[in-house]
Amino acid sequence: IREHLYQLGDFPQCDFFVDFGNFKRSEPSFIVPFLKELIDSNICPLIFGLNHKETNSVLSQLEFRKNVCVTNSICNFSRNITPSSIAYGILAHQKHLSEHTILKENHIDLKNSINLGRLKSNIQSAESVIRNALSLSFDLNSLKRSENPYNSAATPNGLLTEEACILSNYAGLNSDLKLMFYTGIENSELESQICAELIWYFLNGTCSRIDENPSQNANSFQEILIEADLFDNGLVFKRSKLTGRYWMQIEANDEYLACSEEEFFQIRENVIPDRILMHIAD
Repeated sequence: IREHLYQLGDFPQCDFFVDFGNFKRSEPSFIVPFLKELIDSNICPLIFGLNHKETNSVLSQLEFRKNVCVTNSICNFSRNITPSSIAYGILAHQKHLSEHTILKENHIDLKNSINLGRLKSNIQSAESVIRNALSLSFDLNSLKRSENPYNSAATPNGLLTEEACILSNYAGLNSDLKLMFYTGIENSELESQICAELIWYFLNGTCSRIDENPSQNANSFQEILIEADLFDNGLVFKRSKLTGRYWMQIEANDEYLACSEEEFFQIRENVIPDRILMHIAD
């Protein structure tokens, strides 16, 4: 991965990337103290090679509550983690690989999950979900088998590498992201090239990162009140004057939910997307 990464274009306007090398051991109990020190220093680690059980253990010890995983099967993901108190939004999962009963599991965050068909029809819908996350795990099995033929868990359907790079770029743009995992790596030459590109696009997003918090710096946001039939007091949105991104206020706990421009316009037309309804009802 390093061999391919260092052949890609650099970022002369940014000096922010450090290669810490390999962990001597992969047990979460060994790596969590190191990761915590980095995260507390406002450094976002990118970790390669752990499996889902190990990443789940890491996130449980760090007590992260807003997590997203890109993977092709909810069932396989659920079978390979140890149940814990944390939950995951799942991106790019395939319905025919995911029994419907598994969607009722407590560790699956339905309101922050987008299946493969919906994601491919509108890749931008993933941006707001990723913008809400504290961690993102990208499983290489989510790539289409023709894109990643040497990965035994890849299937005939899946993401294109271009789409995977877009998701990595969205992760880099997220100023709240604390930790990034790339999992399911089977060490083929092609997969190493893919991983190098995913890192590059993550770093590319980081170069364009803007720290925006609608609960702070009120002058940087335009407040918009939309009247909706289902809500007596309407819904309050904040639109960034700098980037044009939207957040919606969750009245119950005075938090802000990142949302897409499409969701904003749907609500303005009195059409409430399912994801928004689930967040409000939660």
